[in-house]
Amino acid sequence: MDLLASLTSILLHSYAKNLYEYIKKEIRSITILTVCLVKVTMKFLLSYKRLSYIFWKRQS
Repeated sequence: MDLLASLTSILLHSYAKNLYEYIKKEIRSITILTVCLVKVTMKFLLSYKRLSYIFWKRQS
């Protein structure tokens, strides 16, 4: 029984470690994706603001 308990704890520990590494990698990739998305959105908003300013200046 003691052998089974130690085997189970070793398996659970390695599973938890692998899960932790996987989640860490996924969080890193999600963070990179989010940063890229924010950068693209900011560039789009800045160019839209510039274009609307030029258009508004041309109208008046």
